[in-house]
Amino acid sequence: MAKSPVSYMKFVARKLFPDNAAYTAKIAKIRESYKNKQDLLDKLEALFELYYNVTKDSSTGPPKCNVTMNEAENTLAELLA
Repeated sequence: MAKSPVSYMKFVARKLFPDNAAYTAKIAKIRESYKNKQDLLDKLEALFELYYNVTKDSSTGPPKCNVTMNEAENTLAELLA
């Protein structure tokens, strides 16, 4: 239901795997939890790898732009109107 499903997916990926250590820890945890369910484990590892690869993409953040003080004041005035 997100406005931008792609941006939301990137947000979730960054929350799940902010760094390599988080990815390694989560993979170790699912391997321990699902060691007797190899099919499910394989699918979870593939899913986690997809999410982790999204965090490696340099374009994962929203585009940044500079806003002038005048533009910020106008936007604030519109929101408060």
